[in-house]
Amino acid sequence: YERALEADPTDAVALCHLGFLLQDAFEDSNAAERLFRRAVAAHPHSPAALSNMAMFQYVSRRNLDFAEKLFKRALIAAPNDIPTVLNYACVMEEGRRDPQTADGLIAYARSLDAAETERLLAQRQDELEGMERQDDDDDKEEEPRITEIK
Repeated sequence: YERALEADPTDAVALCHLGFLLQDAFEDSNAAERLFRRAVAAHPHSPAALSNMAMFQYVSRRNLDFAEKLFKRALIAAPNDIPTVLNYACVMEEGRRDPQTADGLIAYARSLDAAETERLLAQRQDELEGMERQDDDDDKEEEPRITEIK
């Protein structure tokens, strides 16, 4: 990502991917947020930049109001962007506890492209199941380790 940003410091895809890497792998949410903000500043009408920043705000900052504003901006810019619609639906379901709005967003996504919507929903389900398996593995008690004391 750094090479891509050297070539184009405003590359929204590289900025967002590096932002998620910093957040997930290094737990550096401040550096991650700076990258997401750079992506949105460079591409204020990009549904990908806005949606990624919205997800970061929701997941990492628990800033639901700001996340919702970003999703609305993304959908004004690109009302047919299915990943943005589905991410917004997820936030409405989980964050706002508003299943009616979430279902409406999913129905709208299906009206745009049912096959793509189902593919993305299945992908999200697979990711969630993978995270649950990882959590289960993390919860299992490990064998006590014996350390030599000198």
